[in-house]
Amino acid sequence: RLGHITKAGDHYLRSLLVTLWSVEDNATADLSIDFHRREAGETHATALRRAKLTLLNSRFKQSGFSYPRNNPFFWAPYVLY
Repeated sequence: RLGHITKAGDHYLRSLLVTLWSVEDNATADLSIDFHRREAGETHATALRRAKLTLLNSRFKQSGFSYPRNNPFFWAPYVLY
């Protein structure tokens, strides 16, 4: 069940970052690192919005090729509960 408060150890989770569909691993790693770096000084919603914008404007490099991540497949599935 999503959206309820869950106890993890001695801490209660106030929000939960989930995806609406299967996501690309490298995009998830990049978004997660950026999100957690930002959340220390911003609300979770603002941190996620800015991390998504950074991902949307980035490119993924692999095997000498560079792919844009502006397709919603890469940045749209992440939501907070």
